[in-house]
This record gives sequence, C-alpha cells and structure tokens, in this order.
Amino acid sequence: MKLGQKISDREKQKRIIVRIEGAYMTENRRSTYTALEEVNMLWDLQQVFEFDQLWKDGLTIEALAEKFGRHIDDIEILAKDRIKKGKINYRNKWEKIIFTRAAMFTSNTDE
Repeated sequence: MKLGQKISDREKQKRIIVRIEGAYMTENRRSTYTALEEVNMLWDLQQVFEFDQLWKDGLTIEALAEKFGRHIDDIEILAKDRIKKGKINYRNKWEKIIFTRAAMFTSNTDE
C-alpha cells in the first residue's frame, strides 16, 4: 500500500482479524473439527434449578429430555456438570459408572 492511500473497510477488517488471531489463537490449524457441536450446552438458570429438583425427584434422563424439549445428550452433559459441582448426586450405580468413566478422560484442573 502506498503512503497516503486510503484502505477499504474490508482491508481494515482483515488487519483487525490478523491482530486478534495473533493475540488470542495459541495454535495454528489448517482445518478444525468441533466436537459435540450439535449439543446445546446453554441453559436458562431457572431451568437448571428446575432440572436439579426433577433429578432429585427421580425423573429419568429420557423424561427430563422430554420435559425440557432437549436431546438426551444435552441432559447428560448438564447432569455431569451438576454432579461435578456437587449440586446433584448419582442416583444409582449405573449413573456413577457412566459419568465417572467419562470423567477418567478429563483433567482434574477443569472446573
């Protein structure tokens, strides 16, 4: 670019993107894959409190999925999160086996 020449908005955007990527991206990748992209991990806080109570009341994972209009994977991820945070407990040995087996592959530092 020549001195005094104006740059387009598109060129400004490109330069900003390069600066942001340089500041925040720690690894360069040619292509990426997002695991569990289809799992909805966003919950309304009121739904979380309701989930905790319904879990304690004994609703099955399938019943919870139907109640909240969510996929079973969404329910299982929330249950794992709430168990890990001590808000709910395992209700039977099978849940403990399923949730702890998955936890064997996670770091102790991720909270």
